[in-house]
Amino acid sequence: MNRTARSRIDPTRRSQGRPPDPPHRCHARGCTTEVAARLLMCRKHWRMVPRDLQRGVWAHYVDGQEVRKDPTPEYLEAADRAIDAVAEKEAALA
Repeated sequence: MNRTARSRIDPTRRSQGRPPDPPHRCHARGCTTEVAARLLMCRKHWRMVPRDLQRGVWAHYVDGQEVRKDPTPEYLEAADRAIDAVAEKEAALA
């Protein structure tokens, strides 16, 4: 196999013995929109999060935490505040 062929990643191959990851969904309550694993919410709901809470989520995000499944307690707390903020806004609109 030549160097170019070895360096290519075959997107159809998974790690042997590892099941595919389930889809990652927006964490806003009741939302089923699929989002990239590194994102907390879909665009619609993220835009409802106040800027200071958005900054808090990103300040505590650690690159790759979604792959390792090891978010910090600070990230989880910031995420919970963002999720609560969206829930409050949606309840006020109902």
